[in-house]
Amino acid sequence: NGIEGYMNHKESKFDKFGSAHLGDTISMVAGLSIETNNYIICVIGDGAISNGEAFEAINNIATLKRKKLIIILNDNDMFISPPVGGISYSLRNNTHLFNSLGYKYIGPVNGNDIPTLINSLETVKKESNDKTVMLHIKTIKGLGEDKAEKDKVGYYHVAGNSNEKQPYSKIIADYLKEKTNIDKSIHVINPAMTVGLNFNEYEKEFPNNYHDVGISEQYAVSYASGLYLANKKPVLAFYSTFLQRSYDQLLQNISRNNFPLLLLSCRADLSPGDGDTHHGIYDLSMLKSIPNTNIVSPRNIDQIHWCIDQGLINKNNEIYTIRIPKVPFVDETVPSKKIIEGQWEWMKDNHKATKCIISYGPYCDLIYQNIKDNNDVDLVNALFVNKYDVSNLEKIFNKYQKIIIYERVYQDVLALDFYKYSNQVSSNIKIISMNFKSFPGMGDQEYVDKKNKMSINDILEKVI
Repeated sequence: NGIEGYMNHKESKFDKFGSAHLGDTISMVAGLSIETNNYIICVIGDGAISNGEAFEAINNIATLKRKKLIIILNDNDMFISPPVGGISYSLRNNTHLFNSLGYKYIGPVNGNDIPTLINSLETVKKESNDKTVMLHIKTIKGLGEDKAEKDKVGYYHVAGNSNEKQPYSKIIADYLKEKTNIDKSIHVINPAMTVGLNFNEYEKEFPNNYHDVGISEQYAVSYASGLYLANKKPVLAFYSTFLQRSYDQLLQNISRNNFPLLLLSCRADLSPGDGDTHHGIYDLSMLKSIPNTNIVSPRNIDQIHWCIDQGLINKNNEIYTIRIPKVPFVDETVPSKKIIEGQWEWMKDNHKATKCIISYGPYCDLIYQNIKDNNDVDLVNALFVNKYDVSNLEKIFNKYQKIIIYERVYQDVLALDFYKYSNQVSSNIKIISMNFKSFPGMGDQEYVDKKNKMSINDILEKVI
């Protein structure tokens, strides 16, 4: 099914853990080293070491006094985007910090010179018999690949979009540029994914309104709450898979205080290129559990623009969340009608239909392309995922004999409302929910969809 994008203990005996969300390696080895005669080595980058969990681990290991434990700081002066903040610089240049905490600091050494690196590893192995060692190596990211070596922005790291049309994230970034030109109180916050979410042009045009805070999701949310108190309009742009790292801050610092926030949950779908660790399918269940959250899932550009406008107005002081999947740009099949708050969009409404598919996001158009000639099946775009008029359910239950709820998320989310409503009205209508039941696994999108019975063909089989 392809090689995992990050370390996976199922692929290699040298990968002790399966992890990819950065900043956690030092914590892991702190526990692993509690009772062993083996030498234990973890590697962490200069970008990752500025993450909060890494600091927690460094602080705790200082008091554990673990022997045969070696931490290698791989310093290549890059996150995914260029490094930000003073911590990574300080850690790379302040040897006294580690020594004062009880570590044995060695370095910096040339990590791209193999003989030098081997000699250094032999040295730290001996030194670690007495205390925890921090080996600081300097490397060049992408050494030997000219384009990678010269890339100081982060373009080379981000896989290009093979589709000629613009990805949704570029459309969002461009629209926010238009809005910021009009309203300078808009401020965009992004944790280290500037290039990946196409905000590099926005950053150049509005350097004072753009905040790349590095790999610090918890800080990003709390920072947004402070911006609101400073009379700004904060916009948080996250990868869906990293959003879960900020649950407590969203709940406590934003929701509980009734602060308005426009939250962009991007790449909210499978992420085949990165592997099982980066699938953005857990955000919806998480967000729905937080009070004062309004979740919308637009299917095309017009709906994206409308949702951004509403999120910036944010009349109800909510966490106004726009889910943006990373999917091939689907050609619009049904022009958008005028959006009415809380009302779903009937993309296909045949008076003879006895079955109905309910979904949300750009997949609605893909589904439409496959059922447009079937007069027995209607299609509804549940644009408003959690705050909608109950009349949507009433219409569906009054008309159809079979309902298929197709959600590209983990477990039932919107489908739970259908089951609950069915029990309330004592309905005998057949309800079928389709979603990812566990960790989807590794592979390209076609393979993972088929494996999890989430392909278009699987939907069509349910319709029969």
